[in-house]
Amino acid sequence: MAAADLLNLIMNIRGFYWHRIIVIFAFGVGIVLLSSLPEPFPGEKPNYEAELYYGVANSLKRRGWHGEAVVNFHQALRLDHDYAEAHYNLGHIYYLQGKFDLTIAHWTEAVKLRPDSLILRRDLAWILEQTYTGEESRR
Repeated sequence: MAAADLLNLIMNIRGFYWHRIIVIFAFGVGIVLLSSLPEPFPGEKPNYEAELYYGVANSLKRRGWHGEAVVNFHQALRLDHDYAEAHYNLGHIYYLQGKFDLTIAHWTEAVKLRPDSLILRRDLAWILEQTYTGEESRR
């Protein structure tokens, strides 16, 4: 009981300052802990400018403005060449325009960047099959 009384006496004497010290100490510990955490995805540095161009390009693509979308996809890829989604969507626009060689090039690059994506692999296999089957039937 004497220890609790002594602690209570110390807290009453320093009252306001005691709480301020605790808050400052807790804030400092929180900053140190947060600064020591690794990035959300270690090794990946987000390129926000490339993501901005990618978002604009997707919006334009959905509206059917493919020419403007191509320009923005190219800008995103200029900033981040390893942007698999931009390669895929750019390839899709080229597919819609009948530029199958460019479609294959961009979808191949997307598969290289994301080899575990079954959707990318399926679509690349499909366009390769369609392209080569079409050439054989024309001969």
